[in-house]
Amino acid sequence: WRGARPVLGLLISGVSGLSLIGFLFHADPLYALPRLTAIALQTATFLCALGLGLVAGSPRKEPMRMLLSPTASGMLARRGLPIAIVAPIGIAFLRLQGQRAGLYDTEMGAALASSAFVGVACAMLAWGSVAVRKRERALAVANVARSKTETALRVSEARVVATLESLSDGFVTLGATYRFQYVNREAERLLRRTRDELLGRSLWELFPGMLGSEVEAALRDVTRAGSTRSVEAHDPVLGRW
Repeated sequence: WRGARPVLGLLISGVSGLSLIGFLFHADPLYALPRLTAIALQTATFLCALGLGLVAGSPRKEPMRMLLSPTASGMLARRGLPIAIVAPIGIAFLRLQGQRAGLYDTEMGAALASSAFVGVACAMLAWGSVAVRKRERALAVANVARSKTETALRVSEARVVATLESLSDGFVTLGATYRFQYVNREAERLLRRTRDELLGRSLWELFPGMLGSEVEAALRDVTRAGSTRSVEAHDPVLGRW
């Protein structure tokens, strides 16, 4: 039932919002009919806030998920929602005040309100289109920069690998659990195993003779303290390391 919380919140806000609009326009049927719409202004305000709180309390559900989205559609929704709510109410209120003041009749008021609605809608569409275009342009620039960075990293990695492969010394890298992550060609020859046999495998699994040796002590010391150690040890199978 928690998934229905945003729906219930929107329903509560919508019903109480009608009462608030009725108070604003002095439309008695929206808030004063006994047993149907009778509700005080304070109660309608509280219920509207409560409904909005239920909606806001579900950030992973619509409509909050859309409003919180970092995408262009989320940005457009955040900018357009306040205008979509305030503009129609404001236009209708101004039309009613002008009609009550005798500035124009009902037909003229309806025409002016319609023109204002069209103008606001077109302005929102243009504003949203410009905002989305700027957002897309910024994302495109960011993607190009990221692509260049990734290309530079790949080139740098290729150079490092080429350098390591050209070494006349064996070179390996081990992960935090002492599993082989990289092995150059000379290390393959010295260890008498191929890369496929070494990569992803534990050092102690492949070379159990190192357990308890000076090599193990040196590796664990380096891992723990981040120090640098030079050590020579003898393996009965591989010879001296």
